[in-house]
Amino acid sequence: NVTYTSFRNRFMERLDFHALSFLANAFTDANS
Repeated sequence: NVTYTSFRNRFMERLDFHALSFLANAFTDANS
């Protein structure tokens, strides 16, 4: 299903972005 695939890809991209932001914030807090 093309719609499901596009939705899943968009969701995963957003999930990856939030994960990177979370890791970046945790790393910054650890260094401060």
